[in-house]
Amino acid sequence: MLGTTKISIIIPSFNCSKTIGRTLDSIMAQTYSNWECLLVDDGSTDGSQTILEEWAAKEARIQFHQRPADRKKGANACRNIGIEKSSGDYLMFLDSDDSIFADCFEKRIGFFEKNNEADALVFSGQEKRGEEVGGLINNDPQKQDSISYLKMFLSYEIPWHTTSPIWKRNVLKKTNRFDENLKRFQDVDFHTAMLLSGCEVKRIHETDFFYHTDDAHDKFHDEVFIAKALAAIRYYLKKYDGGKIKGVLSAKERRPFLRQMFLKALKRFVYDRNRKKEFRHFTRLAWNTKIFSRKECLYLSMLRRVDAYQLQNKAGFGFYRLNKFLLSRIFPSK
Repeated sequence: MLGTTKISIIIPSFNCSKTIGRTLDSIMAQTYSNWECLLVDDGSTDGSQTILEEWAAKEARIQFHQRPADRKKGANACRNIGIEKSSGDYLMFLDSDDSIFADCFEKRIGFFEKNNEADALVFSGQEKRGEEVGGLINNDPQKQDSISYLKMFLSYEIPWHTTSPIWKRNVLKKTNRFDENLKRFQDVDFHTAMLLSGCEVKRIHETDFFYHTDDAHDKFHDEVFIAKALAAIRYYLKKYDGGKIKGVLSAKERRPFLRQMFLKALKRFVYDRNRKKEFRHFTRLAWNTKIFSRKECLYLSMLRRVDAYQLQNKAGFGFYRLNKFLLSRIFPSK
């Protein structure tokens, strides 16, 4: 039974010539042999396409595909193309700069034979920079069930990485795919959609992949990255605030958790970093959703204006106390 089960691993690639060798070496080293690897390139310009083609030419289990011109650019389209072209009983996703342990496939298939009632099993990943191994990147709630993990994603408390789950093929229907409109936040949205649709996950406390941070830099100082990330967060908030998307939590039940996400993003990436344009976008979003009450939206609008004109620094007009009051209402301390 174990050897007849096929696993598909899908890797989106873009300018990955420096790291893809390490990633593919880790796949070739697997103790389990019944697998296929689908490499889907997003229009690389660094020569990595040639590298991927060479790997596919020398190993029959590796496929090379290119994102068609009529599909939106991005890792999401590449992952969806991989799903469409895959044939495995189980699917998992790997980034082109990460790697898996040699017994990853064998253990994942083995655990599924013992936990076949689950739609996905979620494993642990470990951070690695160069040769230095760090801690686990997973973040578990006290009650480790599907609803609790869904609430974490909705609250921007990311419990696991894209590579952590292995999915049964039949749960990846056309409606359960990566949203190709998103430039960032892809895995958060994907896992939210899967859990909201009723997928049952089981947490397996086994570490079997490395999340490499060799080329790590502070993305939160990168204005292009921040702009895309905040646009994705706004998109996500609007998407899950409304009632169009049904699921195991209603729109009303989702809002307290979306509120937490909104405030975390606003505080960490906007208010604390003095991004006035984004503050305006988030204030408008608050008015256009039902995440906040009318009074809270008014507080947020007032804080934005106080911050925009730096009124809290004007002595004698009570703006300092007003600013302090507004902050206590919008970002209450725990």
